[in-house]
Amino acid sequence: GYDASTELRSMAFIPGTHQLLFNTHQFQPTGVEPDDANRLSAKPNQDLLLVDADTAEIKQLLAPGQGGIFQVSPDGKLIGIQTLDHIEVIGLDGQLIHNDLATYPAAWLYNSQPDIYWAQDSSRLSVVLPIPTGSALDSPGPQARTVWQYFMNGAPATQIQLFPPPIGNSFSISPDGDWIAYTYYYYPGQTDPAPA
Repeated sequence: GYDASTELRSMAFIPGTHQLLFNTHQFQPTGVEPDDANRLSAKPNQDLLLVDADTAEIKQLLAPGQGGIFQVSPDGKLIGIQTLDHIEVIGLDGQLIHNDLATYPAAWLYNSQPDIYWAQDSSRLSVVLPIPTGSALDSPGPQARTVWQYFMNGAPATQIQLFPPPIGNSFSISPDGDWIAYTYYYYPGQTDPAPA
């Protein structure tokens, strides 16, 4: 199902191996102008593939439309996937392990993209989501965010209450998952003035 108009989108080695995960973009064929319905010259295939760098064998883990932006766990056993409307975790064989960890409107993936971070011991996945507001997808500017932690042992998810909350993409989570550094500033129409 791939052709000469398909190119790599992103890639990452599985820790401790010569195996490389990647997904793809589909470009418009040479000489074809993007139409009004698809103004971008390339769009993500929302897939996930695995290549063995020693043998050049390629395996499709997730077909187009089933994958998305990914993060491999530090122990190399799990893959967190940001699909069009939810976060899931799969194994290296492509088998679903945790489905719908977090769900969100499909438009968020492009307008207010969630972010995912593995803890250093691979025991939990932190997901940073925009805090829903009435017009969040229509309003320009950065959005306030909330942080959830999902545990791979099946324990209930926990929300980390931060006040004021992180805003936009100005945040980072420590490798052990215990610390969050972020900035907050007032953006009219999106956030409240910073507390005194």
